[in-house]
Amino acid sequence: PAGPPRPGGEPELPPEVLEAVRAHGSRLRRRRRIRPVCLLDAPDDAGAGHAFLTAMLLGLLERPGLTGGERAVLLKALLQVPATPSTRARVHRLLRDRDPHVRKHVIALLAHDASGEDARALSATLVPLTTDPDIRTVRAALLALGTARARWAGEAVAARLHHPNMNIRKTAAATLLHAGSPAAVPHLLRALGRDDNPGLRSALEQALRAVVGPAYAATLLAAAEAARDERARRLLLSALDHGVTARAVLALDVGASPAVPALLALVADGGVRLSAGSVEDLAEPLARHGVQTPVSYTHL
Repeated sequence: PAGPPRPGGEPELPPEVLEAVRAHGSRLRRRRRIRPVCLLDAPDDAGAGHAFLTAMLLGLLERPGLTGGERAVLLKALLQVPATPSTRARVHRLLRDRDPHVRKHVIALLAHDASGEDARALSATLVPLTTDPDIRTVRAALLALGTARARWAGEAVAARLHHPNMNIRKTAAATLLHAGSPAAVPHLLRALGRDDNPGLRSALEQALRAVVGPAYAATLLAAAEAARDERARRLLLSALDHGVTARAVLALDVGASPAVPALLALVADGGVRLSAGSVEDLAEPLARHGVQTPVSYTHL
């Protein structure tokens, strides 16, 4: 039987039970007599333990009459052992299970230890799930794509930045830190010019930095200059905190950038802190653009 749920968690098999089954598999291999089929290809005692535990869990999982909760517990336990193509193939059918908790654990299991071609094949299954009507399934699919570092699925993940559910938007942004691609950049910029949620913005900024690298500031400035809405422009520019120098702001002013008035206002009120130089270095353009500066920045 599954043990009680941990505080704030779901029911799960006690770790000591899983370890006991694993240890028994290792002992069976060492005896070299009666050996279950699942141990024939085990490379060592540890591998035998994993194989024996996997075989037992899969066998239980495939028994008829299980409840959704029982299937979820068994699937969660399978995450404690290395995944194999065979394991993924045997649980794949459960993606159609009616219980969202079962689907969540199947998705996590499909992504478990996936890499290379396995990860690419996995995205063919997971990408369609990012549009599922159940937000728990969508979130699990996004997390799995991030775990698999599925950069080829970056645009599909980025499209979830516009999901009506904030938790999904945050998960998509966090996933793009590991699965982002150039195709995600327009989505990231659109979200940065629209959303003012601090947690979401932090994840969006990290994801954009991961994708564009040293071009981060230039990418934001170009988007801000092209923005048709002042609110969007200000939100985009606010992502430059500690990312622009006083010299760069002066150069933008000389070039008559349409982003300069909003950028100066953000620098003056502390919304964008300079990475080098000071507000005093910008006194002339601040005065020319009619931007008020705090008393602490003025010379009395």
